[in-house]
Amino acid sequence: MFAAVSTYLQITGLILNQASFLCPSCNTAHELFGPPTNASGLGITLLAQLPVVGGVSWGGDRGIPYVLEGANGKDGRAGEMWRDAMNAAASKVWALVQS
Repeated sequence: MFAAVSTYLQITGLILNQASFLCPSCNTAHELFGPPTNASGLGITLLAQLPVVGGVSWGGDRGIPYVLEGANGKDGRAGEMWRDAMNAAASKVWALVQS
């Protein structure tokens, strides 16, 4: 399916949603699905890996984008990881647009 879609659309990159969770005991991010080999296997850029963050669901249920409401520190380190990953993805996309 990817090959059929990429024939008609330019794929900017891949964002892995819920790629990891932050362990409350050891404060370490653990990958849920193993290492992110999908992007390189498809020949596209991995833009970001987003951790599981409770505030994302909360904001989605209320129609409030997490990046506007929840990524301001309420979710601790996991929220910071989410915000940083989205900022990095936006920077990569912006660089592609400018080139």
